[in-house]
Amino acid sequence: YIMNIINTYIFHFFIFVIIFCIYLNIIRHITIQDIHYISETDYHDNYSINQLCSLNKPFIFKYYYSSDLDYNFFLNTKYLKLKLYNNKQTYNIPCKKALTLINNSNLDKPYLTYNNSSNINNSEFISNIKNINSDLQPILKTNSKFDIITGTQYHFTPFISHTNFSCFLFLISGSINVSLINSNLYNKFSPLPDPSNIWIKGKKKTNFVYCKMHEKNVLFLPPYVCTSIKFLTKDAVILALYYDTFSSSFYNIFNSVSTKIL
Repeated sequence: YIMNIINTYIFHFFIFVIIFCIYLNIIRHITIQDIHYISETDYHDNYSINQLCSLNKPFIFKYYYSSDLDYNFFLNTKYLKLKLYNNKQTYNIPCKKALTLINNSNLDKPYLTYNNSSNINNSEFISNIKNINSDLQPILKTNSKFDIITGTQYHFTPFISHTNFSCFLFLISGSINVSLINSNLYNKFSPLPDPSNIWIKGKKKTNFVYCKMHEKNVLFLPPYVCTSIKFLTKDAVILALYYDTFSSSFYNIFNSVSTKIL
């Protein structure tokens, strides 16, 4: 009888510890940090990078990898399609054709591609980023998705944000400018300003943090932080890697269900 009581207490204790750990991780996930600058670091290993991610502060690092994943890879690939935006029209076309249109376009008729996760999942592309994936994904990963982002030279993306545990913007080739919204001022913008106002020459907003990225740079984008990307070269191609852990997945499911109920 006494052993049964002890076992019951031990069981309840472990349940409490598990729930408490989940609670702490959810609180960490939804805590929006002030962004005043983007720090720089070096890539050492998966563990150290994901320890930095847990701080929810943006940082940038140089990532060297042994792969043929470069601009020419995307020009030569035959099995990947991209979602291409042009004004109010959307096309789902082969990657080579999309990049050719982007390369030959100008700001009078700019092109942009993003939101390609479904196309990537339905292709063999993921097999080409196995090493990158293993170097960046969190230990307790529950889900992942990927995107390819590029556009006409000097064009820019709308604001992009996420609610995952982590997001890495890996610049495969070219150069870009990135602006991040200072998260403690997020609600004051409601709605966010037009991205074109962010990139007007000489009119940078004081509420944003800016950085320039070059080939093989990787930017960690914390959850609930908005970014707009301006393409400085014709060959600027970004691979975006999004990862969820148990805590971020649990919170997003709970938030989605509660939103529908309410």
